[in-house]
Amino acid sequence: MIYKNGYDPNQIEMMCLESEVPMDSPARVISAFVEEVVKGKVSFTKSDRKNFGRPSFDPLSMMKLYLYGYYSGIRSSRKLARQCHINIEVWWLMGRLRPDFRTIADFRKNNIDEIGKVFDLFVDYCSNELSDATGRRLFDGFKSVDGTKIRAVQAKDGCYTASKVDDRIKNDRNRIAEIESYLDDMDKNDAAESADFSSKDISATREEKEKSLAKYKERLEKHEAIRDKIEGGEVQQYAENDGDSKLMKNHYGGFNPSFNMQTAVDSDSHMVAAVEVGNQCTDHGLLFSTMGSINPDGKVISLVADNGYDNKEDMQECLEHGIIPNVCLSKESDGKGNMVRKKDCKVSFMHEDADISEEEKSSTDSSDIRKCLRAGVVSDRHKDILVPIVGDDGKPVIERGYHYETVGTDDPMCIDSMTDDEMVELARRGYFVRDIRHDKVICPAGQILRRKSEKKNGVVRYCNKLACSNCLFRGQCYSTTKTTKWKEIDFSKGSRARKANFIGNRGDETIKETGKGKKETKRVCDPPKVSFIFKPDVEKLEKRKCLSEHPFGTIKRYMDGDHFLLKGLRKVGAEAKLLALGYNFRRLIAIFGSRELARIMAE
Repeated sequence: MIYKNGYDPNQIEMMCLESEVPMDSPARVISAFVEEVVKGKVSFTKSDRKNFGRPSFDPLSMMKLYLYGYYSGIRSSRKLARQCHINIEVWWLMGRLRPDFRTIADFRKNNIDEIGKVFDLFVDYCSNELSDATGRRLFDGFKSVDGTKIRAVQAKDGCYTASKVDDRIKNDRNRIAEIESYLDDMDKNDAAESADFSSKDISATREEKEKSLAKYKERLEKHEAIRDKIEGGEVQQYAENDGDSKLMKNHYGGFNPSFNMQTAVDSDSHMVAAVEVGNQCTDHGLLFSTMGSINPDGKVISLVADNGYDNKEDMQECLEHGIIPNVCLSKESDGKGNMVRKKDCKVSFMHEDADISEEEKSSTDSSDIRKCLRAGVVSDRHKDILVPIVGDDGKPVIERGYHYETVGTDDPMCIDSMTDDEMVELARRGYFVRDIRHDKVICPAGQILRRKSEKKNGVVRYCNKLACSNCLFRGQCYSTTKTTKWKEIDFSKGSRARKANFIGNRGDETIKETGKGKKETKRVCDPPKVSFIFKPDVEKLEKRKCLSEHPFGTIKRYMDGDHFLLKGLRKVGAEAKLLALGYNFRRLIAIFGSRELARIMAE
């Protein structure tokens, strides 16, 4: 049988890299982009060199390597270093340079801001030069804003919430008490034990217990320090490895230390126009911060988002800057026991008297738009989505509201001045006591409940699932719903203690006043406001899922982007832009083709 054989590995061969890389290779597109668009516009940080040794690697070549790596789903510096040895497209991009993995990693770490500029250059180039050359407008559609949780470089065990650190402290103290009790018993029974065991065995056992005791005391000290940081308001959560990460709920129902990656996806090209990374667990209030990098002046920009972004203050800020926020509004009752999606909502702006000219009304400048809205006039940009609330005379209704502020204290028991022990004693008499200094609640069983959430009206909810699971009053106290079997207690802004009726006759339930609390209120006038009825575009909202979810799926599934490799919010933000760049190159090549793109960029 005759077979086709390849070259002898030991054969010396002359090879031209240019002929080995196909003309439709994505490496040619990436190389053309860096050479023609990035070169001369971004000042990359080079590695520090002394007066001796070899010169530094060209930063443009390193940028090509990273763009190719993130495009191909190869993000690790060690894997990229290996590609420099085995991948012929990388040979061509790097000119057969083979940097060490440390050099590759240092380039990404030292050029955080420059990587962000490369992303901005890509969006600007596609919006202008490439759109003009191809006749296809790439970033002129409306934007779909959505977020996803991406895991951080942080183990879950090393990420502490207030409830978690309370549980760790309780466990440490119990273990310390057990070991100390064991050592005391050993001292008491030392004579009896020496009759049965050798002194060597006894000393060995004591040494092990003392080491264990020292270990738990050290852990207790560490956990108490973490608790003090959380209660002192320095951090909401404490992470040992990446302090900027937070525990966030994943799509499996669990929690992982993560970052919240926000993207604005263009409806025409399906490419990512803006990227922002934060550590806020929810999407409330993130509309304008995500769209802030997109300049709205001179063009109409509208966005769509799900009901997780339903925040009136955030929507008002978008409207004042010329951005149209089409957000899926929350549900309301239809009066028949059914919850239906709201079709409109009320948005308000601070009133400022002004005469609006026709030029200002038709302007696309954000300052003119803000002036129109605060005067109660709908600009041409917002004429399809805003309806002014006017009176019988046809003029905008100026709302003059007021509110009451409390002067002095409304706490007749002076709970804020109590010590920790006094609060515990008060709680054991049948009260839920709120410690405002440490933002916690002490329940009648002496357990600590931590903040769970805060409502829009200022009511704060506290709970502790672990404490409730082994509580003596569990059967009387926990919620009656099938899914929740722990107590959730709400406190208004001024309340400090709530009586637990389920306790029964547990001691003296009548608390005598220990101080002379005074409660005085005064009426405070609110700034005058003008209001509009906001009606989001339903047709655009129906297209939201087709736009937002696809980039996240591609990044996580095909680009290995389900976790970050860098630490810290600033560095993670740059890595998120690298992920978005890799996806954008995939999308751009799918639209035009590699050969055509490389030709256009090289012209």
